[in-house]
Amino acid sequence: MVIPKGYRATDLGLLPEGWDIVKIGDITTAKAGGTPSTLIPHYWGGSIPWMSSGELHQKRIRNVVGRITVDGLNNSSTHMIPHKCVLVGLAGQGKTRGTAAINYIELCTNQSIAAIYPSDNHVSEYLYQNIDSRYSELRELSTGDGGRGGLNLKIILNIPFPYPPLPEQAAIAEALSDADSLIASIEKLIAKKKAIKQGAMQELLTGKKRLPGFSGEWFETSLGELCYLVTKQTGFDYTATIKPSLSIKKRQGYIPFIQNKDFQGYVINNDTDFFIPLIVAQAFPKILLNEPCLLISISGRIGNVGYYDKSELAFIGGAVCIARFKNMNHAKWVMIYLQSSKGQVQIFANEKSGAQHNLTIADIRNLIIPMPNENEQTAITSFLSDMDIEIEQLEKKLAKYHLIKQGMMQELLTGRIRLIETDKKAESAPKGHNQHYDDAIAISAIVNAFYDDRFILGRVKVQKLLYLLRRKQDADVSAFKKKAAGPYNEEARYKGGESIAVKSGYIAVERSDKGSKFSKGGSIAAALKYVDNMQSDIDWLVEKFRFYNTNKETKNLEVLATVDMAACELEKDGKAVNLDAVKDVIRSNKEWAPKLQKTYFTDPAINQAILESKELFS
Repeated sequence: MVIPKGYRATDLGLLPEGWDIVKIGDITTAKAGGTPSTLIPHYWGGSIPWMSSGELHQKRIRNVVGRITVDGLNNSSTHMIPHKCVLVGLAGQGKTRGTAAINYIELCTNQSIAAIYPSDNHVSEYLYQNIDSRYSELRELSTGDGGRGGLNLKIILNIPFPYPPLPEQAAIAEALSDADSLIASIEKLIAKKKAIKQGAMQELLTGKKRLPGFSGEWFETSLGELCYLVTKQTGFDYTATIKPSLSIKKRQGYIPFIQNKDFQGYVINNDTDFFIPLIVAQAFPKILLNEPCLLISISGRIGNVGYYDKSELAFIGGAVCIARFKNMNHAKWVMIYLQSSKGQVQIFANEKSGAQHNLTIADIRNLIIPMPNENEQTAITSFLSDMDIEIEQLEKKLAKYHLIKQGMMQELLTGRIRLIETDKKAESAPKGHNQHYDDAIAISAIVNAFYDDRFILGRVKVQKLLYLLRRKQDADVSAFKKKAAGPYNEEARYKGGESIAVKSGYIAVERSDKGSKFSKGGSIAAALKYVDNMQSDIDWLVEKFRFYNTNKETKNLEVLATVDMAACELEKDGKAVNLDAVKDVIRSNKEWAPKLQKTYFTDPAINQAILESKELFS
């Protein structure tokens, strides 16, 4: 094997020179939780968050369902764990064992979760991404027989993993976390679109809401009245003739064998698990899928309804019935209605319990369908179909980003792609000779001085403090712009200071749909070595603004920084600084104008900020 320059062969494959291999137990500790007795009611229902292993599937834990009392905590083997632990499922026959998550609140857990504690020796987000990428491997490491095995703390602490320098861990963690945030935003949008569609279906398919231009009474009819045939597969033993998934080359003479798991709505999976010889299927023309029709699941997974309009021939399994319509426009209407909550309620009202849940052909024929006239049917189905197409496009986009994230993990967690090298020149630049590096040190010093794990230290606050620090230093603040969250230095975030501070491990950034949260990085001490010349300014910043925030009625950083920037502009133009003039500056910028509608941008607050700005910087 040819080893590329700069890499070396290890037990974990090729890794960059400078990366070590360590076991989790070499750098930190891990503990399992416990469960208070469920026989003692007063152990439960308190204010202490308690997490069960089933909640690991949230991945990023910001809240949990369970709550226990102080007595429950003190009288069980559970214990509080700090935020940013990497959590791993230890047990479970389903998918939970080996599932990784990371917590952003202090909580306690049950005995089926191992909490790998944060430390100064590693970046928790990096370790989370590494463990999360090794789900199958963790399942194989489980002790015990087959699917009933489990992980334990000894196994967890002995897991080896690639160990880049802390700044590179931080850079990898940031890139993968950004990908996770993008995926989470798409998932959230899909859920929102589905909820909107469900609401539209409930109104449009019952006539509670009408599309423009339609009126008149609806009527009801049975599904059987709309069809010329409702049938299912009978008298056919397919077990001897079907073949498992065939390659494309071997499919000649075979057609897909559609089962109830292979369809829902307009989405039909013709690339199924099984195929059947065409010559066999043609002997059963009533259940050959050779024209548009409706497929309805009648056994096991009942409730699935699909519209088959493929040109490709297919055959159906015994758990599916075919409804062939006299008018195919009615088929689309019936499909959408049966997928709605009212249609599903009607289907499940007819189910028969046994070894599997079942419906009969008579049940299907007797389903009652509300019917508007055909033009209104077409308009409603088209409207809802457009929503389906939008959701389907988002789901394809989501699948693509999942694949991209998988590719990123394979490349970044093995060092095949390096991130830290792109900023080496900036990171090693001597202080005082590189503005971006100066910003990195300043931001790191601000985070070190203002971080408190009880309160969120967000980007908006850090940006305001950086602006005020530069004003105190009589530095050029032209990089700060009139953005909605401004004064805002985009270069500090995207090109310079913040990026360097994160990639160097000086600070850590936790991103969510609510914004970014800053905390101290594992290498922050390295940044603080260069703070000496600005330490007095940092001390001034703490003295003046420790109790300021960005959303308070008083002591508001946003009001102060915005007013100060407006005052600077007025003074530069030789204009008087007063309430009306400052408000005119704010109102003249489309991104700043909405500030004046905020509850804390009152005239008294602006006047107070004008006075404070003069006292601070005159």
